[in-house]
Amino acid sequence: MSEELQHLDLEGAGPHYSRLLPEVIAQGAVEGSPGKQALVLRHPSGYWGSLASLNECFASGIDPRHAVWIWRRMLEILNFIHHHGWCHGEVRPEHALVHPQDHGVRLISWSSARNGAPEKDKAVDLCRSARVVRVMLCGFGGSGALPASVPTGLAQLVTKAGMDQDFCRSQGAEGLDGLLRAEAKAAFGPPSFVPLTI
Repeated sequence: MSEELQHLDLEGAGPHYSRLLPEVIAQGAVEGSPGKQALVLRHPSGYWGSLASLNECFASGIDPRHAVWIWRRMLEILNFIHHHGWCHGEVRPEHALVHPQDHGVRLISWSSARNGAPEKDKAVDLCRSARVVRVMLCGFGGSGALPASVPTGLAQLVTKAGMDQDFCRSQGAEGLDGLLRAEAKAAFGPPSFVPLTI
């Protein structure tokens, strides 16, 4: 599966997308365990930890400006794999690594990924990405309500996308990204780099 993902037709995207996908170092049978297979993937350098770990650092939720770039990075990779017929299948906070310095996000845990995925499964990926962002905005151990610091338009988009698969299916990753960029610009002005300090 990981090798199939690495050999997708990158359509001019080159190394940008291939570095966001799992890279197989070794695979084979597990010695002493008949029928079991081992898969060793390269650990990407510069990634601090998972979004679940990041969430634990911010009890009252992350800055909404960070939520924007985190979601945009997830949507970017989902758009790429969905375009090629794949779905991730398990988009969760613990399945996304964060690179604070470069504002990067990389999806991991691809064991549930499928090729030839129906649009319904792709919509589930998108809904789950919105739910991840909502968790990040709400913070660790909070009430589950979005804080007042989250701009109304962003709060509405995250909530709708996290609950409405038909909306996600109709928008696709690219459409959600466009809506997200518009809400971010309305709330925060032109894009700017806001350091993520852990």
